[in-house]
Amino acid sequence: SISNYLLEVYTRNGQLVFETRDSNGFWDGEYYLSEIESETTFVYRLVARIDNDDVKEEGFIQIVR
Repeated sequence: SISNYLLEVYTRNGQLVFETRDSNGFWDGEYYLSEIESETTFVYRLVARIDNDDVKEEGFIQIVR
């Protein structure tokens, strides 16, 4: 089971562009505050409790259009 779920997506400059506490939620890759260039990198942070284990993940998402 999944609890305490938090997914955040940031620009490389640290501006939050997406956040959800719904484990079924997802980011559609859109960034509504600015035009996304042909290649843009975002940072994600995932924190959750899965089957009594604390999970913390961070990484990069690259959007290529």
